[in-house]
Amino acid sequence: MLTQSILVGPTVNAATLTVNDFFTGLGKWMAIQPQDPAEWSVGKLKRQADGSFADSDLVDLLTTATDNVAGAFGARNTPAIMRAIEMLGVQQDRQWNLATLNELRSFFKLKPHATFLEVNSDPVIAETLEALYGNVDDIELHVGLRVEEAKQPVLPGSGLCPGFTIATAVLADAVALVRGDRFYTVDYNPASLTNFGYTFSLLTTYPDVNFLVVTMPRVLLSM
Repeated sequence: MLTQSILVGPTVNAATLTVNDFFTGLGKWMAIQPQDPAEWSVGKLKRQADGSFADSDLVDLLTTATDNVAGAFGARNTPAIMRAIEMLGVQQDRQWNLATLNELRSFFKLKPHATFLEVNSDPVIAETLEALYGNVDDIELHVGLRVEEAKQPVLPGSGLCPGFTIATAVLADAVALVRGDRFYTVDYNPASLTNFGYTFSLLTTYPDVNFLVVTMPRVLLSM
């Protein structure tokens, strides 16, 4: 609702909004804003005399955002208001000549999808993909990551349940961050952490602390 009120207005149908219309709305909104971003009003948020937003307005915004949870990973779960943004993502994918979905899976040593039904077992989604691309190897990365079938939550509130390719990329990024963190590598010693800190990191008395500080990094470093 905040995005719609700012960029396209309450009377515009976001589901049919074009990229040009989106940029037109963005341009009109920018044109009426003060030069100093600290003076901008955002949606229904109005600045007070000292330039800040009222705490009650921010609390209301956070509460509303919490109550209206985001859609899960998967095909056709993107809100209509984000349609133009998704279209821009596809355009950028093509301008940058990014890898296809199967090329990325091959890079991560994952089995490339052999059929459209392997990408998504929903026949409607698979048939739509086939009509658009013809060959499963031609599915673009931006599109493929969004339509790839998401993992099913085991329990209510399971949290992040993306497609397998996204999950693999996230894990690879986590491994790279740990391997590149000097406090887990060259500076993982008493000289950097102090004798107390280094000894504490080796303790097993506190399982939760030990898992986060010692076990997880060592598991990631050994992958």
